[in-house]
Amino acid sequence: MKFTIRFANCLARSFAAWLLPLLVLLTAYGNEESIESLKKKAEAGDAKAQFDFGFMYDFGADIPENHVEAAKWYRKAAEQGNVAAQYSLGFLYERGKGVPKDYFEAAKWYRKAADRGHAGAQSSLG
Repeated sequence: MKFTIRFANCLARSFAAWLLPLLVLLTAYGNEESIESLKKKAEAGDAKAQFDFGFMYDFGADIPENHVEAAKWYRKAAEQGNVAAQYSLGFLYERGKGVPKDYFEAAKWYRKAADRGHAGAQSSLG
């Protein structure tokens, strides 16, 4: 019973953590011109744009879903210290989406995000 409640709480937090950014992305980058502008920023090294681009690939928001591409862009942002990207990359490693399933690598990225106060990462580490 305790596990079920903890899992449900974690699931609710994860859903809430993704819902607002998804809605923002859908409204902010809803056309090709905006997506191209975002891609240029991401390619130029803007960590926020890299995270946004990874998120769009992760969820298929205005571009085809592609977890390999999502992991690539999340990694670029995560290596620059983007906390949301660190958590998201850890999640992909935990689930084996776009990258090989690797719990040690997942824990590494969760730890980086958790150390900077990311509640979802802290919860994922237990």
